[in-house]
Amino acid sequence: MKKDVDNLVEKSEKFSKDIRNLNFNIEDAEKYKTSYQNKINNSANAIEEIEKHIQSLKKIMKLMRYFLKKATSDIEELNKQFF
Repeated sequence: MKKDVDNLVEKSEKFSKDIRNLNFNIEDAEKYKTSYQNKINNSANAIEEIEKHIQSLKKIMKLMRYFLKKATSDIEELNKQFF
């Protein structure tokens, strides 16, 4: 009987240790999940900012094309006047 009790105590201690290890593993996994989720969110935010910057650059390019065409037209008009 004592041997059975000792055996049960030993198994109980092993289960307790295993449960603590599982809890630590779960906590670590949750930390990694949070860390990776933060990295994903930061990357998504960076992509949004880059997309906004690209749209802004496209608008600037459109204006530059307009002014280039206007300048070319003005130069051609001046050339007609002098030649």
